[in-house]
Amino acid sequence: MDQKVIQALHIYVLIIMNTGFMVHVLLLPNILSASQRDGWISVIISVVPCIVWTLFIFYIYKKLDTEDIISFLKKWSTPFVTYILTIAFGLYFIINAFITVKFTLIWAKANYTHDIPNIVVVSLFTFICIFASYKGIRTISTLALLFLPVVTILGIFVGLGNTSNKNYELLFPIFESGYRHTLNGMLYTSAGYLEIIVFLFLTPYLKNKIKAKWLLLVGIILIMLTLGPSWERWQNLVLWKR
Repeated sequence: MDQKVIQALHIYVLIIMNTGFMVHVLLLPNILSASQRDGWISVIISVVPCIVWTLFIFYIYKKLDTEDIISFLKKWSTPFVTYILTIAFGLYFIINAFITVKFTLIWAKANYTHDIPNIVVVSLFTFICIFASYKGIRTISTLALLFLPVVTILGIFVGLGNTSNKNYELLFPIFESGYRHTLNGMLYTSAGYLEIIVFLFLTPYLKNKIKAKWLLLVGIILIMLTLGPSWERWQNLVLWKR
């Protein structure tokens, strides 16, 4: 059976949807706690490590050819190293899944499931994820491709709708508490981009090749997804304290 069922475009979209959720939602409280007013500076500084990491992942991808990273390790590494890295990757994905479920539950309770028991929300969400996994990567990537325009349009709508409440003067002065806080925030921001490595597990399913320029564009989009909310949430925090 031919495994090559998705295009490179699906990979780009999956990275934006998956990693975008991490940097756009989950990491922002940590960035603002670490960098405070200079959270947006931390995001801008993280452009360099993001580009370097993206190019490094692309270099590994070129070495893999049509193999996934685990198969590559089995061929070129020792069984012990392969075993340890496989366990590490497995734990990473399991922890990531639990974190995603937790914050999705928090978001749902805050918006539209106030009176629904948590077990019902978690069960429904888990069932959808298991069903999509059962259907395969082609179904997941197709759904991501369909949902991305909707998510983008709604995000732009919310951003434009709050334009009158934005005051970018609150972002200054910069480095008010020194440079250390900014660098601490950069660590959180850069950590979010590590999730780009996920696509190295999907290379056997690709019909065509990943292009470096489009992967870099995806990295820039992720940076913008982090930068915009870091501006707005800091302004909201300042206005709330006032």
